[in-house]
Amino acid sequence: MTKYVFIGFMGAGKTTIGRQLAHIKDWPFYDMDEVIVQQAGCPVGEYFDRYGEQSFRQLEVKVLNGLLSKEGDAVISTGGGTVMMPAAQQALKDSDAEVIWLNTPFDVLCQRLEQDTVQRPLFVNSTPESFYALYEKRLPTYQSLADHVLDVEQQQDILTAEN
Repeated sequence: MTKYVFIGFMGAGKTTIGRQLAHIKDWPFYDMDEVIVQQAGCPVGEYFDRYGEQSFRQLEVKVLNGLLSKEGDAVISTGGGTVMMPAAQQALKDSDAEVIWLNTPFDVLCQRLEQDTVQRPLFVNSTPESFYALYEKRLPTYQSLADHVLDVEQQQDILTAEN
């Protein structure tokens, strides 16, 4: 039983490459944000507004634990902040999952997020300075959890690295 778990900042390409890898391997794919939307019955942004970030992070940990404990092979795409919760970090360390960090330059992430149709509360409600500070704060955690690092600037970089 193998699980690949993609981590990285929002806009890094976790869902895109995760979906493609799952298709190539013919494995189930789980996007944690999509699972949360199904469980919560509302979009992530709405959940943030109603219950706050802390409640959302606790739900992420619950979903991550559930996905890691599922039988069989799978590809999992986490939310950008999922791994900032100590319980999520421990869950990944305790699992046999292969953790893959999509390391993407900040300017590339911003370009992608500005064009994205997904409502991302931590992006739309931030100043450029506070958003960069969040990015910098998360980098060491991504690095410490990663079994593999893919440096990615373009979608083609991801596809080349995975095929």
